[in-house]
Amino acid sequence: MRILLAELYGQKAKRLRRAAQGYVDDKLRELFPATRTRAPVPAAELFRRHHPGLVKRTVRYTELEEEEVEAILRKLETRASSLKLYYPRTQGREKTMDTVALLVSLAMEYAVSGRLTG
Repeated sequence: MRILLAELYGQKAKRLRRAAQGYVDDKLRELFPATRTRAPVPAAELFRRHHPGLVKRTVRYTELEEEEVEAILRKLETRASSLKLYYPRTQGREKTMDTVALLVSLAMEYAVSGRLTG
């Protein structure tokens, strides 16, 4: 076993990104259903705005590596943008809390099983 710890974590992050293709779409659509409100906020913006705090808290409570949580969060943001998901501005706090719950849930699933199945 002559592998550097950094190489091991890099390989783990690559596996995580490969496994993360499209698995979150249904969960995101449930979290951000179609809305007919004026000036809706893009869901991807919520992920970007709260990115540092989401990563910090998820790492803290799941004990995953930061790059693993980053990969999951990037996937959520990318898919939310691709799916063109929005939410009413008045639901910002609620959607942020739901996002934390979803992210921690996905991270724990990965921590326990080593894979993301959605």
